[in-house]
Amino acid sequence: MDTIIVRQATQGQGVASALLAEIERKAAQQNNDLIYSDVSLRAKGFFECKGFIVERQQFKKSKKMELINFRMIKNKK
Repeated sequence: MDTIIVRQATQGQGVASALLAEIERKAAQQNNDLIYSDVSLRAKGFFECKGFIVERQQFKKSKKMELINFRMIKNKK
């Protein structure tokens, strides 16, 4: 999964949960047992609540800043 972005005004209304549920449904149709995404610190809690676990913490450089994100995985096996 590449990116799920929900506007702040619609956060907490189930939009991201619905999008993720559709991604998981498509993955199951395609016999994909593993879903992974690189998620921000802000999104980490959402993915943990949806059954994802942190595989590793990552550091990415963006211009002069170093950003932290997390490779998170969910294995359906």
